[in-house]
This record gives sequence, structure tokens and C-alpha cells, in this order.
Amino acid sequence: MSGSDIRIFLVSLLLLIIISISGCTTKTQEENLSQIQQEPFQPVQEQTQPQQNIAPQAAQWKKQSVACNGDFFDTHAHFDGLENTGEVFGHGNAYVSLTPKELAQRMSEHKVSCGILFVSSMDLNKDYDSMRESMQGINAGFLPFINVFGSSRGDLSLDVIKNAHNGREEAFFGIGEYGFYTGPLTGTSLTADPWPAIFEYAAEKDLVLMLHPTQLQANEIDTMLSKYPNTKVVLHGYELLSTPTLLENLLRNHKNLYWTYDLATMFDGYLYRTQNSEEFILWYDANKQQYLRSARSKLLPLLEAAPDRVMWGTDLVAAWHVEPAVYNRLMEFSNELVDSLPAEHQDNFAYANAVRTFGSTGIKFEKL
Repeated sequence: MSGSDIRIFLVSLLLLIIISISGCTTKTQEENLSQIQQEPFQPVQEQTQPQQNIAPQAAQWKKQSVACNGDFFDTHAHFDGLENTGEVFGHGNAYVSLTPKELAQRMSEHKVSCGILFVSSMDLNKDYDSMRESMQGINAGFLPFINVFGSSRGDLSLDVIKNAHNGREEAFFGIGEYGFYTGPLTGTSLTADPWPAIFEYAAEKDLVLMLHPTQLQANEIDTMLSKYPNTKVVLHGYELLSTPTLLENLLRNHKNLYWTYDLATMFDGYLYRTQNSEEFILWYDANKQQYLRSARSKLLPLLEAAPDRVMWGTDLVAAWHVEPAVYNRLMEFSNELVDSLPAEHQDNFAYANAVRTFGSTGIKFEKL
């Protein structure tokens, strides 16, 4: 084969190879196009972060101050509804607890601008929002006190009180009321644990300590007041009044002792002995004048002993105590009692001593 023939053969072979490759490529493109046309359209999926479960935020509260500038300052009322919104047993009787909103409404109607409120709870970590909710949108100011026991009603310790107080300092003005006449403290000693530590803690944190002793603790009161002169102690209860001059001497001898003379004590407990508003009204209307004379005769020596440390209170606990017909009578009695006192004691007993003792503002809460 000549050189010319070889070149012609090679060129022909190259052309055949090119044609073959071109045909395969065209077929592949046609097959791909056909496959695309047959498949359904798939939209492009955006890349998103997995959704997270966001826990609801806890309610945010703002404390608001309320000026204590009325005609009366109630140094004794209870709120037991955090533990049980139904019927509870205490003060020697069964009752449904009043609510701060109901109490504040009656107070505002009678120019009682502020009140000490003993808040009972076994777990303020759980109950604190409910407490603030109960003091929202009211027309009076409260000064809440811590009244807590531990997991069992007999478990009272400084740690239990600290656990309730820590982180809630803005809301509490004192510790109490703790009564030695009923429940787990019956027959116990005021000088035994945990009371020395509680007295020290109250002084350290500038908290007022409120107690209801019996005659069994009478001598111990003198001991504890002398040992802890920086602890401000408020007492109440009929037991100390039953021993002539006992309370007068304690008030004269201890400047850190205060006394709240409440309506329940003035009425010899009939605010609890009666079961409902109808029973109380019948008793009150028949006995009002007798008890006005009795309350005044017991009050005057105490005011003479400590004119700046004896204060008015009610000791209300039950929902029926704040029914208008009952509360109206309580304030009728209180106004007549105050008006019967010597002029130098009237304002002091009704509100001024309480303002000096507890401060000139109460609090309420508003939800943000």
C-alpha cells in the first residue's frame, strides 16, 4: 500500500470514530431529556433549623408602694387561702379563708389604708405567684409576714423560714404569727430551738417577729426580750391579759416589745366562736356596749404603760368576716372605742403607732 493510500485509510477511520461518538452523545442527551420530562417537578427544600420547644416565661411582677395615710392601720389579719381554697380548720373553728382582695375592698371603704397580713404556706416556692396574684389590683396596702412550716405542720426551723424569705425580701416585713396555744407549738418552750436562731435572724434581717404566747411562755418572754434586745417582737392574745399587770410590766421593761389589741381578743373570741355572719351579728348587736366598756378598761392601762407601742387590729381570717354587714360593725365598734379614749391616745392607737413600728407604706403587686 502506498503512502497516499495509508493516509486516506487513516482519515476515513478517524471520521468513523467521530461519527460514532457523536451518535452516542446525542442519544444520551435525548434519554436524559426524556427522563426529566417524565419525572414530576420536585421543589427545592429550604434548609431550616429544627423547631425548639420554648417554655412559657414565668409571670413578671412589679411591687408597688401604697401610702399608709388612712384613719386606721390593721396590725392583724390572716390569709390562709394559699394552702387550701376550700374549708380549713384553725383558730378553733372551720372556715373558708378570706382573700386579700375582699379584705382590701372593705379596708378602703373604711379608711383602713394598710394592714399586716400573715400569709400561711407550706411551700412559698410554689405559692409565691399565687400570693402576688392575690394582692393585684387592690386599693389598700399590705405588709405580708411569713407564716410557714416545713413539709409537715410540726416542722418549724430557721432553714424553713430562710427558704421562704430568701429571694423574696421585697415582699415580707416580718415573721409570724406563730401561736403557742394550738397545733405543733402547744406546750413547747420559747427559749428552746429553733427560737434563739429565729430571734437572731429577725434582728439581722430587720424583720418583725409576731407571736401569740400562752401563760406557759410568760416568763420566757421576759428572758428572750432581754437576751435579744434588737429583735422587735409583737405579741397578742387574751392569755397575757388574764394575769393582772403582767403585760403592763413587760411593756414598761422592754422597749422592743409591742402589743396589738385586736377585735377578736376584745370580743373574747366570739369572732371565732360564732360560725357565720348571721350568728355574729346577733351576738354583736346584743353585747356591743358591754364589750366596749370591757375593751376600754383593759386598753387604757396598756396605753399608759407604752403609749407608742400599743396598736389596733382585727384578727380577721374567714371570708364571712369581710362581708359588709360584719365589717361595718367591726369598724363601728373600733371608731366608738377610739373616740372614747383620751385625745392623746386616739391617733396613736388607731394608726400612728403602727406606722412608726412597721413603716409608712404597704405594698401591692401588678403583673407586667
